[in-house]
Amino acid sequence: MYIHSTHLTQAHAVGVGALAVLVLLSFLYLHSADGSDASVEASSLAPSTPGMTYLQTRTVPVRVSGVVRAVDHVTIYAQTAGVVTTLPVREGALVSRGDLLAIQASPVTDAHIARVSAENEVRSLEQSRARDMRDIEAHQAGTRATSASEVARLRASSTHARFEEAGTALATALDQSILTMAQALDYIHTNRYLFSAEGLVLYTDIVREIYGTTPRHLRGPLLIPGRETTGLTRGLQEAREVDDFPALQSLSARAETQLIALTELLQTVEEEILERNTSYVSEEMREEYTRQRTSILSAVQTLQSADARFVQAANNKREDAASQQTNVAVGDLDEELAQMQAQYAERLARQSDVVSDAALGVVAAEQALARPRAPFSGLVARVFVDEGEYVTPGTPLLSLVGDGAREIVVSVPAHLLSGVTVGQSLMRGDDTIGQVARVSQVADGGSGIVIVTLDTTYEMRVGSAVSGTLSLEHSGVFAVPRSYVFFDNDGPYITYTNGEVSRVSVVYDTGSVLYVEVSHVLDQPLRRAHSVSL
Repeated sequence: MYIHSTHLTQAHAVGVGALAVLVLLSFLYLHSADGSDASVEASSLAPSTPGMTYLQTRTVPVRVSGVVRAVDHVTIYAQTAGVVTTLPVREGALVSRGDLLAIQASPVTDAHIARVSAENEVRSLEQSRARDMRDIEAHQAGTRATSASEVARLRASSTHARFEEAGTALATALDQSILTMAQALDYIHTNRYLFSAEGLVLYTDIVREIYGTTPRHLRGPLLIPGRETTGLTRGLQEAREVDDFPALQSLSARAETQLIALTELLQTVEEEILERNTSYVSEEMREEYTRQRTSILSAVQTLQSADARFVQAANNKREDAASQQTNVAVGDLDEELAQMQAQYAERLARQSDVVSDAALGVVAAEQALARPRAPFSGLVARVFVDEGEYVTPGTPLLSLVGDGAREIVVSVPAHLLSGVTVGQSLMRGDDTIGQVARVSQVADGGSGIVIVTLDTTYEMRVGSAVSGTLSLEHSGVFAVPRSYVFFDNDGPYITYTNGEVSRVSVVYDTGSVLYVEVSHVLDQPLRRAHSVSL
């Protein structure tokens, strides 16, 4: 029950005015001492006026609190179905990035790995035999080149046309290979953040080999300095202009080398990014990588096929040249082609090894799905499964919290959310205990979410409660002691000593002080809202 005094003598009024000054001074002293409220910057109503009881400020001290959590926190889910055979870690265990967290049984994948490994050994033996045979053929070709009598018959005149046709087909295959490499370079340029520094150096060499310099559409942060050289694109154009078919075969070898180099460059992304199930690698990125990888392998096969047909046509042309008494030229060409075939066999063997390693990498990646590893260093907060338990994809295995930075999530009234800025300090008394890291621009239920990163100098355990004050910008606000604010059915208001009344809108309530917007500001002291509680 409240009794309102409406009849005061003049002496009483003077006493009340003096009491109001004391209340104000006590209020300003207390709040400036503990740092819980924003400092009062200036009075818009002549601070020397006796009995002044409210001051204008540009900041509102908002008390916030939250529960400490780790910035890095993740739940590890099963990526494949199988029995959990081993749990190397338990709740409370400290792990480092890359540590094995669980092992699931994967008998099918293990069998695939054994099969691919055996197939690779067989393929290696076959390629070794093929290289030996090519070396023998190269030696035999060199021997035949010393004797023009080995060329016995004349090829029909159509062999030259077939040679030119094979050369044209090789030029077309070269053109398509260069286009495929250009598309792959565009992909690497767009996704350069996926590649290591060594990978980007290899990328630079490939660009220079193809274009001779940096093409206009690839110029940017990866601009390649240096003088312009003759790249594959220019070389192919010059060879076509003069029908230089031997030059085409040399360009084919260069193009095949660069295709293999591109395969090795993309392989680094698969080894360093895709096989680790990095969370920021989307399915779309994986599909785009697969498309680029497939197109390059297809280009290698097409170029090899066209090169083989050209070699066959060149052999026919050699016999034709021998029959036309060009024995010396035929001998030189025979030896050169034999050497190129030996080199071709060597390159084919290396590419076969790349394909074999890729196949082994695929099944190894499948096996890695059953062996999740820690994405960062931290503490195992909870283990959800037991050894011997059968799990399906999506089953939570364990949760991990990082051992680094800590943060809290706090709520700020929606009408004050615009006053929160990234980097703003969270205060506890005179101490800064954190800074605002992120601010939600969407309010829900009358408040918005603010993420505060806590200062690492304070020992704050995950799960403990932390509170502090954010000083939020808000113009046109007055700090008024609660004892000077009246309330009626229409809401809060203040009364000046001259009898005039101003309605106020409460922006924030700290308990002893109300931060309000005043509808009608006068250069007059306020009248206290007297009441006695019975």
